[in-house]
Amino acid sequence: MHPIGQNLALLTHLNQNYSLLNNQLASMLLYIDESNSLVIEIVFSLAETEKNKHLRLKFTDVVEYMFYYKSDYTHYTVRRLKFLHEEECFYFCIDPEDELPKVSHTDKDIIRARNVEGFLL
Repeated sequence: MHPIGQNLALLTHLNQNYSLLNNQLASMLLYIDESNSLVIEIVFSLAETEKNKHLRLKFTDVVEYMFYYKSDYTHYTVRRLKFLHEEECFYFCIDPEDELPKVSHTDKDIIRARNVEGFLL
């Protein structure tokens, strides 16, 4: 596991070096950490890299999340994406209503967290 950054440094690194578009969500893990805060870890399969096959995003101090699953659809292939820094949180959405760089109340499959770390696997 190779760390690639956290918080704003991660956001910058991903924007410059990796695209999650057309990649698939491989796994998602939710748990409560030792400080009684929700943690969400998401792993994406990276189709366009040879060295690192997966990217893990670890969201800590999660304040909100909402995901919907229905077996009739391809499971979480990322077609559009929002990864933004709000005032006190990072906003991550893999099913946004639009491509505008702002939060929309109609976005789906979202995570809001105070911290996020990234790792190549």
